[in-house]
Amino acid sequence: MHIHQVMAAASNRMVEGRDWLWDFLGKNCREILFESWGMHDSNEHFPVGATFSADDGAVKQLTVETSTAFYRWIDPSCHPGYILACRDLGEKPWAEPGLTWIEDADTILAMIAPALHPERRPSDTDESYRWESSEITMDVQRDDTGDVWINPS
Repeated sequence: MHIHQVMAAASNRMVEGRDWLWDFLGKNCREILFESWGMHDSNEHFPVGATFSADDGAVKQLTVETSTAFYRWIDPSCHPGYILACRDLGEKPWAEPGLTWIEDADTILAMIAPALHPERRPSDTDESYRWESSEITMDVQRDDTGDVWINPS
């Protein structure tokens, strides 16, 4: 799986990124989080997270949260490192509470769009969210020298 596939499934709506600190997925990894779409007062969170190699764009881990469960896929090449990390932490591999493991990359890719609630997202041309009040006024004054004043007092 390549990070471009994840970006396409999420309609390129990433929100936040950070360096990845856990070595079991490989060196030089980054994580991208995708935010659920909604109105201002909705309880937003990041239901999709993808960790990928900054060297070649290969996705190492993909996590999707739905209303019913957390799902995770890990690149098969990372399985041995994951098992060793679990052993170091005293955890049983593939048995985290509340987490359902997905083996097929296409299956979890198909879960991205529904997890982001695209039916709640406004049109790309709708900018009404930017204005909190219809009482906004802007008085612009310009003099002969080209100086401009916005809402002069």
